[in-house]
Amino acid sequence: MTPLIPSGRHWITTQDQPFTLSDGTVLVVPKGFVFDGHSLGVVLSGFLNAYSYDMYAALLHDFTYRYNIGTRKDADDEYLRHMEMYGANLIRRYTFYTVVRLVSWLFW
Repeated sequence: MTPLIPSGRHWITTQDQPFTLSDGTVLVVPKGFVFDGHSLGVVLSGFLNAYSYDMYAALLHDFTYRYNIGTRKDADDEYLRHMEMYGANLIRRYTFYTVVRLVSWLFW
């Protein structure tokens, strides 16, 4: 996995980070991409730790949103799938996913 560098409230990729999507497509997030991690993690930080290995799911989600890759539902579903791949437990996955589905349309 690509090391991530914290930069204030944002994170920066230090090398290209490939992701395999559910349809088999490989999407590469380039070195130097700046993202805000689990945005809603700031709101839920007292309830759920916003920073863990599933931060890579947030990286993928932010990239797909910024460049409108696929549909919003596709991006959110990949976020959920990758959160599981990176070890997020069931409660964490569905809490974050539900909030993303409810409010992320504002950013699409």
